[in-house]
Amino acid sequence: MSTLRVALSTAMVTAAAVPLTLAAPFATGIGHATVAPSPTVVYVDDTNGDGFAGLVRATVAAPTSTTAVIPDDGNIDVVAAKLSPDGSRIAVMADLSASSVNDSGNLTLLTMNLDGTNRHSLVTEADTASSLAEFSGITWLGNSTIVYGWLSGTFASNNTQLRKVPASGGAVTVLPSTTGMGDPAGSPDAAQIAVTTFDGTNGQVKILNAADTTATPTTAATVAGAFVGQPAWSPDGSSIAYVKDDSDNPSNAGALSASEIDVITHTTSWSAPVVAVPVVKTASSAWIDELPYWADNSTVYFDRFDVSSSSSDTAGEDLWSATFDSGTSTWGAATDITNTPNSIEWNVTVSPADITAPSNVTVLPFGLGGTSITVRWSPNDADFSHVVLYRTDTTAATAEVPLGNKFGTGFVDTGLTVGHTYSYRFQTVDGAGNTTNDDVAHLVTATNLPKIVAVTPTALANTSLPFRVTWGVAEPAGTTYDVVYAVKGGASWALGTSYAFTSGTTTATNGVFTKGVPGQTYYFRATAHDTHGNMGSTPWAGVNVPLDQTAGSFSRGWVTAKSSHYWLGSTAATSTNGASYTVAATSKSVSIIGTKCAACGKFAVYVDGHYRGTVSAAATTTKLRQVLWTGVNAAIGRHVIKLVAVLAAHKTFQVDGVADPR
Repeated sequence: MSTLRVALSTAMVTAAAVPLTLAAPFATGIGHATVAPSPTVVYVDDTNGDGFAGLVRATVAAPTSTTAVIPDDGNIDVVAAKLSPDGSRIAVMADLSASSVNDSGNLTLLTMNLDGTNRHSLVTEADTASSLAEFSGITWLGNSTIVYGWLSGTFASNNTQLRKVPASGGAVTVLPSTTGMGDPAGSPDAAQIAVTTFDGTNGQVKILNAADTTATPTTAATVAGAFVGQPAWSPDGSSIAYVKDDSDNPSNAGALSASEIDVITHTTSWSAPVVAVPVVKTASSAWIDELPYWADNSTVYFDRFDVSSSSSDTAGEDLWSATFDSGTSTWGAATDITNTPNSIEWNVTVSPADITAPSNVTVLPFGLGGTSITVRWSPNDADFSHVVLYRTDTTAATAEVPLGNKFGTGFVDTGLTVGHTYSYRFQTVDGAGNTTNDDVAHLVTATNLPKIVAVTPTALANTSLPFRVTWGVAEPAGTTYDVVYAVKGGASWALGTSYAFTSGTTTATNGVFTKGVPGQTYYFRATAHDTHGNMGSTPWAGVNVPLDQTAGSFSRGWVTAKSSHYWLGSTAATSTNGASYTVAATSKSVSIIGTKCAACGKFAVYVDGHYRGTVSAAATTTKLRQVLWTGVNAAIGRHVIKLVAVLAAHKTFQVDGVADPR
């Protein structure tokens, strides 16, 4: 331990717990956190024992396997270090030009990466108190602001002040109404600052409003006749560990256990302190650096001196841990993590484990599918892992059914009953295992998908070509539909802009379409809506408005027959074997519309001069406007179709129209 730090009172030594960014302290909904078994630490390292310290990075599991952040080469004396809440930067207070131990040189506040690169000097404070360190603690307030304590004279003179500076650099601001306060510790949500004070008789832990330090602070703990220092927030903001140092109390002079770590816990108010196992110290020590920090919401790491190794404070510091049960306000026994080298001072800051509860997923409208429901959600956090899904059949009033872990952004729930309403509950889980419950009931009624079941002419002789489109039945009651139509145009074969066929949602199950244009194909899609805003759509179903047979050309031997039962009121018929009909259509597939009957014969089909087969139009009963033949070409384009009658005696062949869907 450097002589500079030996001169500090316990209250003036930097706190070691790192504030973690999460929801407001004491807020509900903080889920379980998965804690890394070997957290990363940075600590002050005086390996050569010359009183000047560097900074190293290691893990709790292997504290002596270190990586130098600032080398211990005698050129820089590190006083304290603190990791940012997101673990990406270190704030360091150091003497950059110390010439001797207890030098009253200046202290500079820097930030740097975890490997010591990208260093930025934020502010330099003049140390003028001759052998007394004026620095009294450092903390992060969120990831963008650093708060530190500075004093003139001794801590007992109550001349300390808190100051803040942007982590990216900028002007230093003195926080008002903070005279006499030191050891700042930012809360996990950056809304509060825990500080310590000493009035010459009693030590106190107080809580400041970070946004307005002039507001009356909350007194969280008062310890009579002792110094207090180094407050450290638990990651969930519910507890504060701090050091009580009673070694200067005359009744405790020379005691080896006069220093201890206490914990206060907040429910509706701050509890009375719960004492940890005492921290052993040597009889010759004036101060002791316990430096507590929380690895999770129940495990506290701290310095503890091993009096058997040496009578010197610098020669026996080990890293210890103890567990604290906030439910019963009890401590477990302290455990020696490792016998660290005697030259190491554990000025420790833990790399923050992710204990931030994830944001609830955004629940999207569900997809209807009859006896299945597609449950959909959208994550709101970069470290989103999955949701845990639960379902309740509210119609049958059954118990909630756990559906398990669901990854991705959707899940198809099957085996449901059409007409039943189901409630789904979501629990969001992030990559660290933190959870958040969404208490909103997301309702859906299992509803059959609509289906375009028929597209038929309504008035056979009407030249406006109206169609009646039937898309389904209202099941269950309250189901509404939207129906849109679109066309495929030109050589692109792409579905064009869709237009509303029904006006808004409707409970009707069919309607009349009056926009038909001969030769054009219309595609319809229906979407069903339940009463909870969920929906399900049909595939696109197309129907072509055929060209009239008059669009083609005829050889000799054809006659025109008129009737309201024919497409557009007329058809062409022939009883002449070899009579031909030729039509050109820009399309990919082509259908020949005509009559099937007992007296109907055969016809041969040629496409672009190539024979495609012979087709029979015979039927036992007469059927008008039937699809007699459909051919599909390799690509959309202009194709010439030629039909040649292949008729026996007393047989006929009728052409009513040509469907050429585009």
